[in-house]
Amino acid sequence: MFNKNEIWVFILASLVIGYLFSFRQFMQATTAGLSLGEILEWLKLSGLALIALLGYLSTCKVIAWRFGCDTEFKLWSMGRYGFRKKAYFKRPFLAWLFVPIGLIFLTFGYVKWLALTVFDAVPITRIGKEYSEITEWEIGLIAFFGIFANIVLAVISKMVGWHTFASINIWFAFFNLLPFSELNGAKILHSSIMLWLFGFIFTIVILILLGITNIVTTLVAAAIAAIIAVVLFYLFFGREK
Repeated sequence: MFNKNEIWVFILASLVIGYLFSFRQFMQATTAGLSLGEILEWLKLSGLALIALLGYLSTCKVIAWRFGCDTEFKLWSMGRYGFRKKAYFKRPFLAWLFVPIGLIFLTFGYVKWLALTVFDAVPITRIGKEYSEITEWEIGLIAFFGIFANIVLAVISKMVGWHTFASINIWFAFFNLLPFSELNGAKILHSSIMLWLFGFIFTIVILILLGITNIVTTLVAAAIAAIIAVVLFYLFFGREK
């Protein structure tokens, strides 16, 4: 299911996420010296991040398979920095590394940017299809259900008391829904504004309420808020064209 390059993508991304959640401990350890305990905590958090990533990536691949295609995951990089024709980096900017590390330092450990991977959809077979290209709607659904898997993992983790794992999953879902560059949020937004709006509002409400109210109340409030947002968008802006 995963090729060799994707395995390295998962490992590197999980190590970065583990570092982001260990950042304050590492900063506190700089004065007293890094101990084995800090390293083991980083590796433990990286392991939890790897599980969250596998949940997301596996779901994407299953949904892609249902559409007769496959997903190839890679670390997020940026080739350009503006809209001018010559606004390109000489070499791809390693956004998966510099954006999260830069933000974690600038915000003193508060902002943990967890959107580190992107994917390309590659056709395998389109049996029963009248066309060979993958549509934007299908790509959007692949991205949406991948992120939704992390929301499910966050809710289940909160129910059984795995608070750190729940936090990793819900923040992962939030940052991957941001409609920026090649991230999943942009893929979903390009496929359907209402689908993106539903997912974004649903995730925001869960993010706010998950540690305040019980799970049932959180899910009901998130669903109601997301539905209201979609209905209001439909009423004010009409049907999608």
